[in-house]
Amino acid sequence: EDHLGIVLFTRTSRTIRLTEAGAVLYEAATDTLDLLGRAVMRARKMARGTEFLKVTLDAQFAAKWLMRRVENFRKLRPGIELRFDIAYGLRDFDLDDVDVGIRFGAGKYPGLCAHRLL
Repeated sequence: EDHLGIVLFTRTSRTIRLTEAGAVLYEAATDTLDLLGRAVMRARKMARGTEFLKVTLDAQFAAKWLMRRVENFRKLRPGIELRFDIAYGLRDFDLDDVDVGIRFGAGKYPGLCAHRLL
């Protein structure tokens, strides 16, 4: 606060709250840290190249369809190690360090490219 010359918090003997200026800086700091986190994840993906393929999918699909096909994939692409992220909700590909997602549905996921598998 001293450095900026702005009051960021309203303080009482029992509470501390953001001022409007503090809320603006808080939001900007949160967005900046999120952006930095995404950049770190992209850099990690670039550094690891194609040695790993991280796939997000739900447990039921993994058990009933995918696991039967993993061994064949490994024979076709022995240089790629598969990693799985079992989750029912959609993932953020940057923040969750995911390369591919497989989901059941109409394929309309904003910001993502979808291809029908079955």
